[in-house]
Amino acid sequence: MVSVRAVELQIDGLPGPTHNFAGLALGDRAAMENKGKPSNPRAAFRQALDKAKFVSDLGMPQAVFPPHERPLLRELWSRGIYGSPQHMLWQAKLRSPELFYSVFSSSGVWMANSATVTPKWDSVDGVLPITPASMNTFLHRSLEAPFVYRIFQKIFKDVAVVHEPLSRWDARLGDEGAANHMRFSLPIFEDDMGGFNLRGLNLFIYGRRVDTPKEQLPSFPARQTREASVAIIEQHKIIPKQYLLEPILAPAIDAGVFHNDVISANCKNFWMFHEGAYPCYRGFIETMKSNFAYHIGGVLRIIVAKEKELPIQEAVSSYVFNSQIIHAPLHGMVAIAPKETEESPRARKFLEYIAGEYSCLKKIFYVDVRESMNGGGGPACLRLRVPMSENDLFGLHPGIFLTEQKYEALKLVAEKYYRDRLTLDDLCDTALIRESYTALDKISKVLELGTIYDFQN
Repeated sequence: MVSVRAVELQIDGLPGPTHNFAGLALGDRAAMENKGKPSNPRAAFRQALDKAKFVSDLGMPQAVFPPHERPLLRELWSRGIYGSPQHMLWQAKLRSPELFYSVFSSSGVWMANSATVTPKWDSVDGVLPITPASMNTFLHRSLEAPFVYRIFQKIFKDVAVVHEPLSRWDARLGDEGAANHMRFSLPIFEDDMGGFNLRGLNLFIYGRRVDTPKEQLPSFPARQTREASVAIIEQHKIIPKQYLLEPILAPAIDAGVFHNDVISANCKNFWMFHEGAYPCYRGFIETMKSNFAYHIGGVLRIIVAKEKELPIQEAVSSYVFNSQIIHAPLHGMVAIAPKETEESPRARKFLEYIAGEYSCLKKIFYVDVRESMNGGGGPACLRLRVPMSENDLFGLHPGIFLTEQKYEALKLVAEKYYRDRLTLDDLCDTALIRESYTALDKISKVLELGTIYDFQN
């Protein structure tokens, strides 16, 4: 019997030189609270890159995704705004501040929103399907889908089917990517026949249905729709017994849980979440455990944080559930948590309790991704998980893998072309446009991606 080994590729996003805090994401507590504050694009880049390098050093396959083209002047052209770059930007700012700030947004760094990936072992036709997220709830995020689609076609052209994003214009199909999708599987071990049980149970979390009564909706936008999740399931041809759908509670969304990965995290057959996340969670736990045992095999280990021990507001502010949990070859299952979790007594206690009392986590590492956190994204937001076969891993575009040489080269680009302080008023500086485009061109060369920007100006 030919055994097929599975790996989990981590793809981390890199922030662009226009990384800023414009506060465009209603419902994202950090983004709203830091609106208008100066940002540090150079620090944002280094923190994201260093976190990816840290994961790579733990033995995980690690790749990086290039920053999106910003400012995206072609979006202004498409809306009838012409002239020199400076004239176009001033016109956009006068007509629509939301449009102006959107074409500068660096939110594409959060790769957990870039796409939904389900491995070929869960698909009826046995292919690796990827669907870039439409992100159509907010203008600034909806601009990301075309670039992700184009780059993923280049990266995965020999090993996956990259579907077109769901409609950017259809509010019924609000899709926010892997941030609302979890996959549970067994730890990889070889069985008596020399093979591996690679099947998984996919859980899709949504914030609303199209027919949800208005009075039952949260005050903040419920970004993921059930209809979008169902469309992804159908598009990926997931085996019927290997998926479930579950809503998230409206009060959780109003508490700042704009994506499921703010309140829930998993790896393999381990899962932790807050009791305020899902309706009737005790019955939900039993459903998940029985489905996992029957269709996948083995035991699903679930740890629930109680409100009295860890208030949901503190869970959100500390981003403890946005810890990046990986099964590292050199250490076993570990958590990569933000410094904010370490600084929150109850969040740190909860995470360390899991590591000690339950022995689910072998180690906890705290990392500084404060620039990302100030915009509303922690360690898990910065990466997209791609479960795939070891053989298919070698079929990817090789330039995206983070090596020591690429790490040093990318650091040099940031040092030379990224500013260490950026205010919202600086976005109209034409020098910033030149710096940004030069930096993006240098990064694309480091990653050997060829011509991926066209810099209309």
